[in-house]
Amino acid sequence: MKKFLTLVFIILILLPLFLYLNPFAWVRKQPSYEPSPETTELLGRLNEKYNLKMTIGDVIGNIWYYRDVDNEKEVKSEHFELLLYTKDGKVDDIKKVHQYIDDFKTKFGQKKYFDSITVKLVNDSIPYQHGPIIYKSRM
Repeated sequence: MKKFLTLVFIILILLPLFLYLNPFAWVRKQPSYEPSPETTELLGRLNEKYNLKMTIGDVIGNIWYYRDVDNEKEVKSEHFELLLYTKDGKVDDIKKVHQYIDDFKTKFGQKKYFDSITVKLVNDSIPYQHGPIIYKSRM
């Protein structure tokens, strides 16, 4: 009986600790921004129109952020990041980028979630190293 009570006591102590500390949290997928099909299609059309190669960069993907914005709670607005891929790490025509962003802002359907758009330069030869911000615009 004493061993049984000891086992029950240990379970009553360790089970809440196990649930609270959640050792399997590292298995969960980290939240990431999944663009809507409209946004993906918009980027594709604009890439063809302006002959640029832009993709979506690091954008927050926390569902609680989107819910707070929808419920009009006070949250810090985030920026929407686009990555511009170039061969030599330089922009040939910055006016193309300005026009691209202006078109993107007019047709982007999720404006209320972001306060600004940033464009970062990425060299094709070093794809995982982001360069400087070359353009930032308010939504």
